Amino acid sequence: MFDWEAYKDATSTEVIHEKWSSNDNPCVKVMAKEISDILHECVHKVASMKVITQYSRPWINSDISVQLKKLRKLKKK
Repeated sequence: MFDWEAYKDATSTEVIHEKWSSNDNPCVKVMAKEISDILHECVHKVASMKVITQYSRPWINSDISVQLKKLRKLKKK
C-alpha cells in the first residue's frame, strides 16, 4: 500500500521553491525537470519497493498472509 498522507507531507515541503517565485523569467524545461526529480525523490522516500521474481506472489498482502497462516494452522489440526 502507498501512504498518500506521508507523500502529501513530503511533497508539500519539498515542492515549494522560493527561487521560482523570485525569478522573473524561469525556464520551463528546467522547472519541469526539478519538479520531476523532487517528486521521484519523495516517492522513493515514502513507497515500499518489492522485488518481484518469477516465484513471487505479488497479490499477497499482510491481510492475506495472516489468513493463510490461520488456514495452515487449521489444516495441521
